[in-house]
Amino acid sequence: AAAAATATTPQYAPGHVGTTAGCQTPAEMSRTVYVGNVAPSITHEQLKVYFGVCGKIVFVKVCPGKLVDVEPANYAFIEFADVTGLNNALQLNGSTLGDRPLRVGKAKNPIVKPAPTVLPDELVQKKKALISERLAAI
Repeated sequence: AAAAATATTPQYAPGHVGTTAGCQTPAEMSRTVYVGNVAPSITHEQLKVYFGVCGKIVFVKVCPGKLVDVEPANYAFIEFADVTGLNNALQLNGSTLGDRPLRVGKAKNPIVKPAPTVLPDELVQKKKALISERLAAI
């Protein structure tokens, strides 16, 4: 008998949640801000915490930048779950994170999201069962 095909569920890398890999859709772009002048010492997690007060964050991408006044400056893209998060984030333009004033504006270009790691449904079910067991033990 032919073996049944194993169904799969996409799982993204930590901090990356989305529907598909590749360029953002227009709807996703409408909820994404560009953040410039990010100090290299600022981490992905620090950006999530700082902008997390604006709304639910769906995706964060930090990119290496170029030298600004002889100091390197990174930039980032932050996609929110809704436009309210984007509008709240725009209010942080000029605010200081670390030792630098951030430049926050609407993203003008789509960002490329990483390809998901696809896990067989069987493995996903085992992980869910393990989580349920641990929660029940609390």
